[in-house]
Amino acid sequence: MNSIRRQLTLSLLIGSVVVLGVAGVILHGSVGDALVDQFDVGMHARARALGALVEREGIYVEFNYSEETLPEYAGGDDPSYFTLWLADLPDAMTSPTLAGVAFERHSGPTDAPAFWDLDLPDGRPGRAIGIDLPVVLEDDDDDDDEDGEGALLDSATAAQADLHVTVLVAASREKLDEQLAALGGGLLFAGATALLLLLLGVTLAVRRGLKPIDRLAKAVAAVDATSLSTRVGSDGVPEELRAFTVTLDELFERLEASFAKERRMTAAMAHELRTPIAELRTASDVARTWPDDDAMVDEVVATAGDVAQRMGDSIESLMRYCRLEAGQARPEIEDVALHALLDECWKPYAELADERGVRFLNEVGADAVVASDRGLLGVVFGNLLHNAASFASGGVIVAAVDQEHRSVTVVVANHSDDLEAGDLEHISEPFWRKDHARSDGRHSGLGLTLVSSIAAVLGHRASFKLEDGCFSVSIRFDPAAPAVPEPSENGHSRQLSARP
Repeated sequence: MNSIRRQLTLSLLIGSVVVLGVAGVILHGSVGDALVDQFDVGMHARARALGALVEREGIYVEFNYSEETLPEYAGGDDPSYFTLWLADLPDAMTSPTLAGVAFERHSGPTDAPAFWDLDLPDGRPGRAIGIDLPVVLEDDDDDDDEDGEGALLDSATAAQADLHVTVLVAASREKLDEQLAALGGGLLFAGATALLLLLLGVTLAVRRGLKPIDRLAKAVAAVDATSLSTRVGSDGVPEELRAFTVTLDELFERLEASFAKERRMTAAMAHELRTPIAELRTASDVARTWPDDDAMVDEVVATAGDVAQRMGDSIESLMRYCRLEAGQARPEIEDVALHALLDECWKPYAELADERGVRFLNEVGADAVVASDRGLLGVVFGNLLHNAASFASGGVIVAAVDQEHRSVTVVVANHSDDLEAGDLEHISEPFWRKDHARSDGRHSGLGLTLVSSIAAVLGHRASFKLEDGCFSVSIRFDPAAPAVPEPSENGHSRQLSARP
């Protein structure tokens, strides 16, 4: 399972290991080079000291070497070695420790001597220096070798004004290797200790840094359907999480509104069904009281059928509304003649309107045609006219067309003494009703809600207006209707063209 904590800790540790490794390599290289340079400086001094012991007196060269003054070349526990070549002569002078073993001649000038590693005659690892040094010329008028310890130069060598000697000095590098090993071990120990401290520090730092996420997770986990009013808030929240908490609070707000809407719909539907259920119970009680009264039984059956019809209409309206809200109803677009459709939609409610002293005046022209779904548009106008026939305060229900440029707007208006301006913001809510004006039990309370929902699905716009006691509903048909949804098998919708 992916874990931000684990990935962050691992990334920081890997990065730390890389940084420490690179730093350790650089430090080991620089300090190691300094130790080697220091060792080479000592070797260089020893070679120059040996070169200074070679003196020239005319045609003689003397090497003033003494085992008492330079005992390391005589033997002991840590012997050193030297070899001297005079000019280009093949013969060499060697230290007693070499015991006849010859080194290969290799050297460099005074300012750039040659250094290299080698195995010493006794098998130890060693390091050598080869350097060309000028021979010291003594100021002596006598060309004789007074003590007889010098070497007689041949005429060609004696003729060289700048006679030089090649000095090769070799010594054990065991102590140098021990220092380098100690340096490497120290760096490894320091690196391991630093990694342990980093592991502890990174773990604590990551845990502390992710605490706001843990607190946020606990706060979200505590939210359920009964506590959707909870808000996470952005106080004390790190900048990186602030946008997330704001979005989360907006989600909770939408969920709270949605759940509240569902609760209102459930409560209103229960209230809507309670009246017809009570009527059915009363009718059944009457039928059981007078089972032999055929006329009474017929009336009870008729009442039950009427109640069942109204219950079915309520449930069908609710299902229709839910399908439209979920995008599960697909509009079928065609050219619809508005005048004929309005007359057709008015017929079921003409008798109701006559009983209430309300009449319908269809002023929509016969040439008014729009592109829409005839069946769904019939539901829109049917609900509008049913609402007007049921709740108009009397007089005339007028349907007219307001045509501007290429858009068409159908307006259905009637007088209403019950509505107020503040009711307009609730009038299209599911099951909303104006107390006494809409409590006769014959309506589902979904009429104007369906008007708004279906109009939106069809790409039309429904608006409500109350002015001087006249309530009007406008349905606007734009020439370039927006896309409408096509239902899919899983209940989600995708977009289709508004026109065939």
